[in-house]
Amino acid sequence: MLLTKACLFTIRRAVRLLPLLLLVSQVSNAQTHWLKSWYAVPTDAGGPTLIANTTFRQTITPNASGNMIRLRFSNTLGSDNLTIKNVTINQQSNMAQAYAGTSKQLSFNGSNIAVIPKGGYITSDPIGYDVAAFKRYHVSFTPLTTTNKATRHFLTYEAPYFSFITPPNGEVNVPFIPIVIPDQQSWVLLESMDILSSSDKQIVLAIGDSITDGAGSDIDRILQNPAFNSNLINTRYTDFLARRLQQANNTKLVVLNAGISGNRVGVSLPSFAGPSLLDRLQRDVLSVPNVKTVILLEGINDLFNDKQRGAAERLIANLTSVIKRLKAQNINVVLGTLTPPTGLPPILYWLGGFQDINVVEKNRQKVNAWIRSQQLSSSVVDFDLCLRNPLKPAQYLPAYHSGDFLHPNAKGYKAMANCINLNQL
Repeated sequence: MLLTKACLFTIRRAVRLLPLLLLVSQVSNAQTHWLKSWYAVPTDAGGPTLIANTTFRQTITPNASGNMIRLRFSNTLGSDNLTIKNVTINQQSNMAQAYAGTSKQLSFNGSNIAVIPKGGYITSDPIGYDVAAFKRYHVSFTPLTTTNKATRHFLTYEAPYFSFITPPNGEVNVPFIPIVIPDQQSWVLLESMDILSSSDKQIVLAIGDSITDGAGSDIDRILQNPAFNSNLINTRYTDFLARRLQQANNTKLVVLNAGISGNRVGVSLPSFAGPSLLDRLQRDVLSVPNVKTVILLEGINDLFNDKQRGAAERLIANLTSVIKRLKAQNINVVLGTLTPPTGLPPILYWLGGFQDINVVEKNRQKVNAWIRSQQLSSSVVDFDLCLRNPLKPAQYLPAYHSGDFLHPNAKGYKAMANCINLNQL
């Protein structure tokens, strides 16, 4: 019997995958499940521009260790199918450079080329690869078409890279160019890394706006403040919380971040601020497997932008809806109080088109009073109390804000993480 070239290709691909499939089967029999160890929710479609036949490299930091991984790429907000090839992972040594011997290529149904469908996503074939929690890894790929409308997570607070030279195995340290324009520093197409994990490991998922997303967390790195003796990368409150759990020898919980800068609870926006929390809750939270706890901190953007009477009451109603939907899925909900918003001259808020800052503060106090007294959530974390200046309660402690009086700096984010009772998770 004669075999066609297509049949031979299929047989060879099956033989290549057989050892991995056997390994997955053996590990799966030991009470395991796929668990997200890194996650970035889609915000919009935009830059940086992916240039055909170049290499795009971005850096991620998983919060859980494992020896088998898979990657998920999202084109859910794109307007066209996107084709990529040569997807690799390696461990970062410095900036765009990698440690020798750490690079491995990923495949999709046995191929090094993958089409990410418009409005959809693809998941790579599982590969054996050792990742360590809190180590930094590059994920690189080559786009086959040029686009500036790829699905992305808008703000990452660190530079991605591109190269006009395609490393032959993803490992060779060829010249890369950093993308330094802040609004082009995005995670592009890449949505998550999964690890094959023991089935008793679960997720703590933080949802919110720019304070959850980490706005202002990089100000100490930008200023190179020598007085701040800490890792100046990955200084969101969720990063500090993940490391705090590790220091407490809690190996059963993995902290993930589903914050979107500019996001609102009740209003969707056609911009990087993304769909409202009400609209994205199913996509970004309820559809994620193995979520045990959600930390919910959102609403200040609603109060800044809602100029109608009853803004506080509308926000409370929308937060109530979110909490009920989470609780209906047996998710533990830790509800956070809204942090201080004042400190700049009032005219600046007016020039920005926002609600009068005194009205914002009055409404924030109403919402926080409700948060502290309500019985819907599983528990409350009083971020306001942990960050505010006792002499000026509508403002941050001076050591805790990033300069705009609205977002914490790295010290403030660390204080937020320390404010959380680990037993509530």
